Amino acid sequence: MVFLSNFRRRYLNPTPPPPELKSRFLHFALDIGWYGVLNGSVLAFISIYITRIGGSALQVGMLNAIPGMVILLLALPAGQWLTNRSISKDVYISAAMSRIFYLALVFIPAIFDTGLQVTLIILSILLMTIPGTVTNVGFTALLGEGTPPAWRGYLSGIRNSLFAITNVLTLLLSGWILDTVPFPTGYQIVFAIGFLGAVMSNLHLFLLHRTLHPKTVKKQNGLNVVFHQTVTRGLKPRLMNLGNKLSPLWKLRVDILKGPFLITLLLMFVFHLVQFIGIPIFPVYTVNSLKLSDQIISIGLAVFYATVFLGSTQVARLTEKIGNQKLFGISVCFFCLYPSLLIYSSSIDMYLLTNAVGGLVWAITGGVIYNYVLEKSPQNDLPAHTALYMIALNLGMLLGSLGGPWLAGLTSTLAVLAVCAVMRFLAGLAILRWG
Repeated sequence: MVFLSNFRRRYLNPTPPPPELKSRFLHFALDIGWYGVLNGSVLAFISIYITRIGGSALQVGMLNAIPGMVILLLALPAGQWLTNRSISKDVYISAAMSRIFYLALVFIPAIFDTGLQVTLIILSILLMTIPGTVTNVGFTALLGEGTPPAWRGYLSGIRNSLFAITNVLTLLLSGWILDTVPFPTGYQIVFAIGFLGAVMSNLHLFLLHRTLHPKTVKKQNGLNVVFHQTVTRGLKPRLMNLGNKLSPLWKLRVDILKGPFLITLLLMFVFHLVQFIGIPIFPVYTVNSLKLSDQIISIGLAVFYATVFLGSTQVARLTEKIGNQKLFGISVCFFCLYPSLLIYSSSIDMYLLTNAVGGLVWAITGGVIYNYVLEKSPQNDLPAHTALYMIALNLGMLLGSLGGPWLAGLTSTLAVLAVCAVMRFLAGLAILRWG
């Protein structure tokens, strides 16, 4: 934390946050720091593992498509569910229920044959996404409610920087383990490290909840309202009461879709569509076409997140100078560079350069995307708006994750990389024009 304090003064903001925000920001930062351990192990190598045991591009795409499908079904009820509840409490409870499934990944390679492993891994992803939907919707709203607008760029830079540091260190450690420990034991160790990161991240979500001190009295429309539970007797009245509670959860907020937030939703759908078209193709192309080892892949990912760290130092300053919308649009235009350069990454040096450029671009894009969505959302109705954003995100994820492998089957992985690059550039222009 001394390092982060010095880093903040030098690169992000010379003014320290007010005392009432310090402990809150600490747990926001350490949550993403430990999540970087999860990302640098399980999330970085699960698609590589599936590819190495013979999984297809479609099966790799299912890792993102299945969660996208689940969240599409559950994002609206999750947003409605969170509206009159303690968001911070529901976030850490749902995160714990979701991340326990990472433990299953430690044992699947040792118990089951390779054909069944892919099915079980995808099933684990499916099951963890059900409570994870509440986590995703709730955390975006929690970040908006728990961070004043003037400090969002600052916190985003800190979170992205710490995420990049832990990610790089974990990626290098994972690459070394996979290079020295026999297959598949090396992957089991890497998955166990990821589970530890998930547990520690969840601990800080719980401590974040403690710092926010949620009250039992809910606030609605600026007024304090105490919610009472009506006691009903008999099975039929109870079932009717339950139905009355659940039926509004799936109702679409048409009033939001009639407002200016509709344009934001459409643009975010397009962005995530062009983002995920290439994601199932990248590991397949890296393993099958470039023939790179796990250690080289881990070094490439470490370079990627090292430049994410460097780029994150400039997010707050760039946001202050040109605003969230322009910064987001420009960064998405440059988002085309990663698939473009990956086409020519036949040498290790070019592969590392591709990851360096991709990490720098993602530092800006990932650092500003949630601030852009929060800026476009009314502050008194964040759960409902973030739920609709999650629908746009996961619809783009679903169609992109399935569309990329489908297009690769019709053409080739090289063609998909080229299409992905062009579509990313056009998406950036659309954000600049209509965002």
